[in-house]
Amino acid sequence: MGCGLDGLDWQIMQNMKSTTGNDNFIELNGNKYERCDKFKYLGVSVTKDNEMKEEIKARIAVGNRAYQALLKVMKSHNLSRNLKSNVYQTLIRPVVMYASETWTMATAEEEPLKRWKRKVLRKIFRATKEDGQRRIWRNRELEELYQHPNIVSEIRSNRLRWLGHIERMPEDRMVNTLGHPGGRRLGGRPCRRWMDDIEDDLQKMKIKRWRMHASDRDVWANIIPGPDVGRAERTSPNSGSFWETLEDLELPRASFRP
Repeated sequence: MGCGLDGLDWQIMQNMKSTTGNDNFIELNGNKYERCDKFKYLGVSVTKDNEMKEEIKARIAVGNRAYQALLKVMKSHNLSRNLKSNVYQTLIRPVVMYASETWTMATAEEEPLKRWKRKVLRKIFRATKEDGQRRIWRNRELEELYQHPNIVSEIRSNRLRWLGHIERMPEDRMVNTLGHPGGRRLGGRPCRRWMDDIEDDLQKMKIKRWRMHASDRDVWANIIPGPDVGRAERTSPNSGSFWETLEDLELPRASFRP
C-alpha cells in the first residue's frame, strides 16, 4: 500500500543485492511502504538496478510524441530544412534530453539515442539523389548536414555543467553529500557510477585540474561547450519570420510533460 507523506506518495525500491526476503512492504517510522521495481520521480524513471534503459526508452517515446505534435511544421513545404532543423534543436531534442545531466550511460544506452536522432534528421532532410536514384542520407552525411554536436556529446556537456554546479555547492547540500557516499563498494563487478562517466568525459574533452576550474563559474562556463542552437536561418524567404510561419500553420496547442 502506498503512504502519503507531505502530499507525495512514496514507494521504496527493493535493492537486489542488499535486501533479502520476499516481503512486499517495508516499515519505516511506523509507516508502511510498498516495494517496487521502478517508479517515477520528478519525471524520471528510477529502477531498482539503477540502469538507464527504461528512462532512455521513455525519453525517446516522449520525443516521438513531440515530433508528432509538430508534424505539420516538419512536413510543411513553406519551411526550409534549416528551419526544421532549428525546430528539432529547440523544441524536440530538449524533451528527450530532460535530466540528461544525471544520466550514467554505457554504449548500449547511447546507441538508441543516436538512432532516434538519425531517424528524425532523415525525415527533416529527406532523401537525396545519386546517379538518378533516390537514396537516404548516410550517417556521416547527416552529421555534415546538421552541423550541430551529436546528442551524446551534448549529454556529456550537460553532465560537466552539472558537475560544476555540484562542485560550487556547500558541502552540506544533499546533492554534494550523495556524490561522496563513502564506505566500501560491494564485491563482484561494480556498477558504473555517474562519476565514472564524468572521468571519461573529462578525459575525452582533455580537461585537467577540473576542480580548480569548476570553482569559478565563468571559467567553467568558458571551458564547457554550451548549448548550440545552431546556425539555422531565422526567417523563411516565402512567408515572413519563423514564428509568423508557425502561427500561419495554426498548430494545435500541445504541452509535453517530462
